[in-house]
Amino acid sequence: MKKSKTTPEHPAWWLKPLTEPKAELATDAAGLSSAEARVRLAKFGPNLFRDRHSAPLNKNSAFKQHIDI
Repeated sequence: MKKSKTTPEHPAWWLKPLTEPKAELATDAAGLSSAEARVRLAKFGPNLFRDRHSAPLNKNSAFKQHIDI
């Protein structure tokens, strides 16, 4: 599990007052405009989750311990 790099000087985003993350992300409760969404999509790509396991781990999944009852 990753350790958080949260420090008192740099608290995690969920510990900040709501106004701070909105300002940092340049958005508000209404969300992004269509134009800004297109710009961010071009810059950062689509919001996709990465595969949770690496390829070598998936190949070795057959070697996990299983209990047969």
